[in-house]
Amino acid sequence: MCQVNRLRNNMAKYEVKDGVGIIPEGTTIIEKYAFQDCTDLTSVTIPDTVTTIDSYAFFGCTGLTSLVIPSSVKGLGKKIFNGCTGLTSVTIPPNWKLIAEELFADCTSLKNITIPSTLKKIDKCAFKGCTGLTSFTFPDSLEEIHDRAFLNCVGLTSITIPASTKYIDKLSYNGGEQPFAGCSNLESIIVADGNKQYDSRDNCNAIIETANNNLIAGCKNTIIPTSVTSIEDFAFAGCEELKELTIPNSVTKIGKGAFAGCKSLTSITIPNSVERIFDFIFWNCPTLTHVTIPASVGVIYTDVRPLFGHCKALECVVVDENNTTYDSRDNCNAIIETETNTLIAGCPSTIIPESVIKIGIYSFSCCTGLKGITIPDSVTEIEKFAFDYCRDLESVTIPVSVTNIGYGAFNNCPALKSVSILGPVKKLESTFSNCEALETVTLGAGIKTIDSAFFMCPALKVINVPAKKADYYKKRLPEELHHLIVELPPEKKAKK
Repeated sequence: MCQVNRLRNNMAKYEVKDGVGIIPEGTTIIEKYAFQDCTDLTSVTIPDTVTTIDSYAFFGCTGLTSLVIPSSVKGLGKKIFNGCTGLTSVTIPPNWKLIAEELFADCTSLKNITIPSTLKKIDKCAFKGCTGLTSFTFPDSLEEIHDRAFLNCVGLTSITIPASTKYIDKLSYNGGEQPFAGCSNLESIIVADGNKQYDSRDNCNAIIETANNNLIAGCKNTIIPTSVTSIEDFAFAGCEELKELTIPNSVTKIGKGAFAGCKSLTSITIPNSVERIFDFIFWNCPTLTHVTIPASVGVIYTDVRPLFGHCKALECVVVDENNTTYDSRDNCNAIIETETNTLIAGCPSTIIPESVIKIGIYSFSCCTGLKGITIPDSVTEIEKFAFDYCRDLESVTIPVSVTNIGYGAFNNCPALKSVSILGPVKKLESTFSNCEALETVTLGAGIKTIDSAFFMCPALKVINVPAKKADYYKKRLPEELHHLIVELPPEKKAKK
């Protein structure tokens, strides 16, 4: 593998002998991919003539255990030491101002790292997945910490943000998370006195934006101050030991993924001050049993991911009866948008009311524990991804009333064995793709377009269609499924 990399990049000058990486004296640039995946590399001496180490230079060198980077190195690419799982200690030269993107990501054995007093920026994912890292000293020179910088560093128990820090990334435009998301064993979060941008007021064990009172990062010991107005995106994401939390009446917004991955959280009270709730706030909270939406909530966002994905123990979803925007009519254990009669969030115990017209996007997505669902005749539309990744769903009957089914509405349901689509649906597009256990499909009359609806359904045995409709569906189904088409007997007309 190493030889392939050297030949690909004309790097015959680099060698590995008896585990030692040899870089000739006079080398100024260690080029991209130089030692990538050289698992036999255990040590390397970087000559002080080197000024630049390019991207991926030591990527995946799992045998490398320690490293001293000379002070001559000033230029860095990204992911240079990513995946060096044997690396235990690193000495960074005293003149460095930047720890680059994913520089030490997934270095799971890294425990000792010498940080220079000149450091100003830790880029995104720099130490992501460094599970062996138990402590980290942020120098007084540090100004920026970017998203996911310490993502899933489960060994960290305490952090102190220096007074010099001016910018902590909350959520990047491409879907990042706050720098300490997934640090499940964090017990103490302190912001040093004198920081003008952030604070940890009242010994709250959290990071708060001082100017606008937004809590951007918390831990299992956080006590939210009564001055906080917003719990920001992913603020408590991955706090696996968080069991309970009191949200004060000062909070008006709970951001995207705020409690995602809080695997010990059993219940939470959302105060009657909260006006906005964002996508997947309770994603993967498997012990959560009850959620109550207060009357004050006027906006719930569900257009990216579901509110309750992988909440397998969730059995009670209630909307305060005084809420004018949403309701949970008929004790349905779901959230319904009152004006449009759209069900926007369900759970394993949901019973869809007969007044619901639309089942919304992601409403049951990743609904672990949902084995069956009765869709009433009032429903006319099932939006895209409504039931995707429902891994326990075994069968579903879509009534004649439904004429619109969105893209991938039931895809990736591995336990789904039988499906009936009884009405004249306009289009089936990737509707049941990757349903690997699907055996029986029953189609009603008049489905107009079928596009990859049963793609990657290897167990499919029969596709039932109405009498005299075999030719109609052969024109719409791929040729490799034609032999599975079976015409059902004509329906007997009711006697007058």
